Amino acid sequence: MRKTLCFLIALLGSYTFHCQNKDKRNIYLNEEFRNIDKSEFKKKKKSYLYHERIKKTDSGKVHYLILSEEFGTLQDSTFENLKNKINKNYNLNLNKTLVIHYRDTLYSYKALKKYRNPHFIFRMVNGDTVNISTTPGLFLKNRIDFDDYQKKCKKESIRLNINHLHIYSTRFEDSHIYENMQWKKMNTYLKDTFFKYSSGVLIIKPNGQYYRFNETTEDWVKSVIEYKEWSILINDFETARRLSQKKRIKRFKYKQPTRARRKPIQITPDMTKKQIKKTFEQHSLNQPTTNSCYSSDY
Repeated sequence: MRKTLCFLIALLGSYTFHCQNKDKRNIYLNEEFRNIDKSEFKKKKKSYLYHERIKKTDSGKVHYLILSEEFGTLQDSTFENLKNKINKNYNLNLNKTLVIHYRDTLYSYKALKKYRNPHFIFRMVNGDTVNISTTPGLFLKNRIDFDDYQKKCKKESIRLNINHLHIYSTRFEDSHIYENMQWKKMNTYLKDTFFKYSSGVLIIKPNGQYYRFNETTEDWVKSVIEYKEWSILINDFETARRLSQKKRIKRFKYKQPTRARRKPIQITPDMTKKQIKKTFEQHSLNQPTTNSCYSSDY
């Protein structure tokens, strides 16, 4: 993720420097980081396919779109190249549906503290703030829970006749040993073709049809994998992208995710910063970890 952010910041800085638009305060980019006008941006933003991200610069703000999912069919030459690369680098044949989980960066706890800290800021009654970040105990719990969940994923993969491949680009001192899965180094061709801008998940069928997404629900993905007519889903995507449709066409039933109710964190005005941090940690350790067999997160 760090390399992607560096690339994005450099790109946005270039747009900011060279933009001749009189409105220097706001710049609008599509999902390919190309300049578009405000009205087109707003139209696309209303579609279920896109999410807006905002980057502040010295001269204002850059608004850019993230394409959250994509259906398509690989051309014969691209598909053949991809099959050869996957077979050579990962010893996998595309005779089954392949689920590729791409995580840009694997962090050790020390690296996570350095590059991704804090992830939440708590404001006290007196106006002071407390930086709440991942603790060593919570960091380890998330890794262990993720690893244990892969047992379920292996059983699920047998039922659905699929293979899983977990890959990454950069590893910052991450020495955690997983018992039920293995992270492998990203192939450059694969990244340039599908994951140029962000982490995500790619599902490729043996006939070259594919589905790429950032994050979504597990039941939705399982329903997509089991759906027989992917050509219909591909056509739906192309139409939705062209017309900036607000809602997805429902082609099958799947379970909507339900949010488990969490007990509120008990913070009192007389607590010290150390006590507040400890309370947040204990609360997080007592909560179940959310995992999925179809995610790039861990």
